[in-house]
Amino acid sequence: MYNRQLSSHIFENVTYNGREYPCMCIFTFTSDILHIKSNAFGGATFSFTNQNIPEKQSLDSIYNELSSDLSSKYTMIDIPDPITNTIGKVSEISEGDNGIVRLRYQKVASNGIVTLEYMSLIMSFANIVNTILPTIQDTFFGLKIGSRQTISTIKSAVGYKGTFLNEEKESYSNRLTFKDIMFAGKTWDFGTFSLTESGELYDLSVNISLTDYKSDDQKEADKTYESFKTRLAEKYGEAKEGIDDDGKSVGYIGNNGIGLSLSKQRSKSKGGNYRLYVTLNYYSFEIYQRLFNQSNDEL
Repeated sequence: MYNRQLSSHIFENVTYNGREYPCMCIFTFTSDILHIKSNAFGGATFSFTNQNIPEKQSLDSIYNELSSDLSSKYTMIDIPDPITNTIGKVSEISEGDNGIVRLRYQKVASNGIVTLEYMSLIMSFANIVNTILPTIQDTFFGLKIGSRQTISTIKSAVGYKGTFLNEEKESYSNRLTFKDIMFAGKTWDFGTFSLTESGELYDLSVNISLTDYKSDDQKEADKTYESFKTRLAEKYGEAKEGIDDDGKSVGYIGNNGIGLSLSKQRSKSKGGNYRLYVTLNYYSFEIYQRLFNQSNDEL
């Protein structure tokens, strides 16, 4: 029989590796294997927020400094998450390593946060490594994420499985939206393909849009979300579910540079009414990171 309990210990104004951190959290495990108890170090997390950053610094500058420092010491993999507006990096695991390092920056207008995590493999395998190991599917309708495409090739690839709705130009990208698109055994209300200015396909998103007050629509949203969550778990393994006031979601990080997220969220539509959205999204880490850096270069 095996049980494990995670405990945390918070410290303020800590100096580590020559840098001052306003907050540090130490994690420890208490394990019970065949009734023999033992303690193990799980890891440490350092964090900065808008409320406690040092004078004359910003979360952007802190993230960039830490990113540069870590990249000089480790081989780092980009792990952006566009759903939560988060960018980040995690160290590759090599033979003989005892843990991993992860850096994340969630950009929220008034409440951003930068976290630096040093995690033992006991903890990292439980929380991170399992999400990195799967090879996430990267080809849909015969189109591979990262390949160069045009409006014509995408329309041709979708064919009868969806009806072209519109094209929208955005900063550094071009979005093509289809309605009533057939994908993964279901007809979704909308499907969106995102291309860079040079034509690289970097994001595919499909969703259904439902009223948030009709019980039948709420049941349909729950049914769709739970069904696809189960299918993803069967294919890629269980993922920790995130829950907030607006809904819930699961996400996967692929060892091939592809991210995957499934969410059920309540949010405002373009018409201003609140609706329920169930969204399945595949995207390229590397291209999202490049677009983020490109926008930052203009600041």
